[in-house]
Amino acid sequence: MKRYEYRIEPLVFSIGSSNRDQMLEALNRYGAEGWRLNRTEGALFGRLPWSWKGGIMLLLEREITGNS
Repeated sequence: MKRYEYRIEPLVFSIGSSNRDQMLEALNRYGAEGWRLNRTEGALFGRLPWSWKGGIMLLLEREITGNS
């Protein structure tokens, strides 16, 4: 049976490059560590899931390998 671990990471957009580019850069960085995007999430914190002006919450997951 596969097991997964989850992580919530904020992604706050900064001025200077497009939000799209910043999101792709973050996803590629987390992807290099084995994380993949499950969804954008904000309801856990009583907020909207995302805002292009402020940022978004990323719900990340990755498979747990070995006998952990």
